[in-house]
Amino acid sequence: MMRSPGARDYAWLFSAYVLALIGTGVAIVGLALLAFDLSGEGGGKILATALTIKVAAYVIVPPVAAALTGRTAKKPLLIALDLVRAAALVSLPFATAAWQLYAAILVFTVASATFTPTYQALVPHLLPDPDDYARALAKSRVAVELENGLSPAVAAGLLLFLSGRGLFVAVVAAFLVSAVIIARTRLPTLPPAPAGFALWRMTLGLRLLARPELRGLVPVHLAAAAGAAMVTVNTVVLVQGDLGLDARAATAAFAIFGLGSVAGALAVPGLLARYSERRIMTAGCALVAAALLAGAAAASAWTGLLVVWALVGLGAALAVTPAPMMLRRLTPPRRHASAYAAMFALANAALLVAYPIAGWVGAADVTHRPGFLALAALAAGATLAAAALLPTGRPAAAAT
Repeated sequence: MMRSPGARDYAWLFSAYVLALIGTGVAIVGLALLAFDLSGEGGGKILATALTIKVAAYVIVPPVAAALTGRTAKKPLLIALDLVRAAALVSLPFATAAWQLYAAILVFTVASATFTPTYQALVPHLLPDPDDYARALAKSRVAVELENGLSPAVAAGLLLFLSGRGLFVAVVAAFLVSAVIIARTRLPTLPPAPAGFALWRMTLGLRLLARPELRGLVPVHLAAAAGAAMVTVNTVVLVQGDLGLDARAATAAFAIFGLGSVAGALAVPGLLARYSERRIMTAGCALVAAALLAGAAAASAWTGLLVVWALVGLGAALAVTPAPMMLRRLTPPRRHASAYAAMFALANAALLVAYPIAGWVGAADVTHRPGFLALAALAAGATLAAAALLPTGRPAAAAT
């Protein structure tokens, strides 16, 4: 269905990306099992620390990595990053102390935080046709949501034949296959990043997002993060604690959120043919805010919670899926790598803001209404800021 000359190579690159996504999800399951092996009931603290390292690295590493690899050929870089991730995971089955686990996760996460923005920067050069690129963005969003549900199922299947530590062997194989796929794929040569002092290059992406035409992306990601944080942090507590249902019901609630997100992502290409990015993104932000506000009352019932979660997923996808298109159009090609790295870091920084609100404020009342209301207020404020800051119409593409 794609018209771009690089569509076939994009398909191979996308398959490697999806394989790495599933591998990462399975590795998280293996990490939880390993944390329990190392510390028993204290495994939760180990896992929480490891995930904190992951999110922090996703905020800090991308701009630095973009500056350091701006003039590096992308194909060997992606292959090397897959091999580094495989090497980090190889060490985990032999870990006997928490610090060894943290060190391996740090190396793995640094490589992942470099891989994903590099992949994102390559896709628009493989798919110059705007419609093709819109479809690619939708596919990436769908892949992320499917990974969230598919990885635990893949891990469960592998555990029928492997031990908990053996999961890492399977994941290593996935990253090696990903490296082989990339090695056999023709990738474009990106324009070299601008020269300059190291600090100038490291902050380039952030300065790009601070431009008047792009600064609206900050509140957009903040609104989406408000919804995602509420779902991620409080689904199990709401379903199994407040509603008294079982783990299968909690899984179903996560799946409903994912289905809403998939529906939103799949709708974006068609919506872009009729509406501006600004209208779609602000509508998505507003939907997240409205759904969270409704959740303060509706989430006390099972059906109401599912409706709220579906609307949050739908709104978050409508808000953030068009963002890379705007970024591609409004930044020059030689600055794409820095811009995509900054946006990747921005999305994770927004989660760092929203997670504590979802956890700490949400726990202030057994109904979790304070958490819903606080995050609804955050999303509503972000919606107003996005409406004021996002450019109207379709500004001309940046040339320098």
